[in-house]
Amino acid sequence: MQVKIGVMMNKDVVFKGSRTGLQLVLNENVDFSDILIQLRNKLESAIGFFGKGTIIHVNSDVFNEQEQIEVENLLSQYGMTLEILSPQIENYIIEPEQSMADHVMVIEQTVRGGQEIIYDGSILVKGNVNPGAQVIAGGNIEIEGTCRGLVHAGAYGDMNAMITARRMRALQIRIASLAARAPDNFEEVDHPECARIKNGEIVIESVKEQEDIYE
Repeated sequence: MQVKIGVMMNKDVVFKGSRTGLQLVLNENVDFSDILIQLRNKLESAIGFFGKGTIIHVNSDVFNEQEQIEVENLLSQYGMTLEILSPQIENYIIEPEQSMADHVMVIEQTVRGGQEIIYDGSILVKGNVNPGAQVIAGGNIEIEGTCRGLVHAGAYGDMNAMITARRMRALQIRIASLAARAPDNFEEVDHPECARIKNGEIVIESVKEQEDIYE
């Protein structure tokens, strides 16, 4: 099950999900000093997403002894722990096609501009999605606040995926392979809004009684 949380325009340091937990994946062509800086920036931007005591796994051949110590020290500043994967576990990553869209990642705060959330299952955001932020899910997306960022549900081709938000103000909405632009003039509504595919196109409807899309 893939999880990626981070700052856009920074693809050298990525957190991916596996059956062992979160795994740190790095660009091998980038100097360690740059990796360390990017890792610190990513951890700063993701404060609130990683809980205290989170364990971060890394393949056994990524760091030398001194580099491992520096990364351990950095992670410890954010209440996180580094664990080295044994060779038998390193390749045990769940591919997107094996993921289960009914798994839900809960984001407990607003997703700020410049942040990117990618998850193979569904995503629940207990806040807003601000302009410049991206939320991409293999399943559904539910936003308890206002959506003004880019959201993409059913990213692996699920045409039945939905996007719900208290207020849908996104400049662009994507479901599976389809994309739609938000209307130029937003109409204020008293109910949550839901975007889904109907008759081959994305439509946005008012939801009088918001249902839990994950039941």
